[in-house]
Amino acid sequence: LLSFSALANQSKCLPSFPYSGKFRGSDAAFSIKLNSSQSLFLFGDTFVAQDEEAVGRAESFFVHNTVGVSTCKKGVFSINYHWNEEVVEDDQGNEIDWPSEVFVSDEEGIYYWPADGFEHKKSIYVFLHRVKNDPTAPLRFTLEGMDLAKIENPLDDFKNWKITYQNINDPKAKVIPGAATFKLQGDKNYIYTYAFIQSKKHYGTLDLFEKNYIDFLAGLGSYELKGHPMAIMRIDLKKLDNVQDNLQMLNIIGKWDSYASPTFAKKVLDNGASEMSINFD
Repeated sequence: LLSFSALANQSKCLPSFPYSGKFRGSDAAFSIKLNSSQSLFLFGDTFVAQDEEAVGRAESFFVHNTVGVSTCKKGVFSINYHWNEEVVEDDQGNEIDWPSEVFVSDEEGIYYWPADGFEHKKSIYVFLHRVKNDPTAPLRFTLEGMDLAKIENPLDDFKNWKITYQNINDPKAKVIPGAATFKLQGDKNYIYTYAFIQSKKHYGTLDLFEKNYIDFLAGLGSYELKGHPMAIMRIDLKKLDNVQDNLQMLNIIGKWDSYASPTFAKKVLDNGASEMSINFD
């Protein structure tokens, strides 16, 4: 599933993510090409050390999303890590630099994990999982739908980025876009994205008709949802200011449909993931 683009043509310029400054590792690493020599990397949960001299992760801060801007120059890869920071006082009254997320929800109790993204007309768009801590959930968190962030000026200094957000589906959504994005050669009208299909173990999110229909097809031996099946969705690039009303899903008869139901989704991968990569920018 891995196709190589700009950086791959420079075989010596392979990405690496060393401890640098206060960065002490993270989850996930999506990349979006910024220009011929730079890429934006999107990180999930990140360890940020209290000071640059810290050897490991002990006593590190835990930040839910951060970014890195990489540069490939003369075949050498380098990366600068970024997150927001504010000065606060600790219990002893000492001022400390407190790191915080790059992408921030205005809804209390919600934080973001970045999925994939894309560039369009010099802006960067990033799919963001809406996450809520829930001590009763099996993994102690729940996913509450997907938002889309727009960075209007990604080539400016990180501190001057202008970021806006829009919700593109709700917690009851059953086909979730953003797992991996791509453009089709010759198609300048749409951005495409792999989408995670909710499986039968998520029956609580399906209506009665959909439950019965899936059971009917499964009984015929013609339909089964297991693992992490993936669909394809697309967004009209002329309508990026209102994505929620313009998402289309490829259905089981090969037509694009605005009704994003797992029952009628064309399954293009038997076992993908809600976070995966298909290109290397």
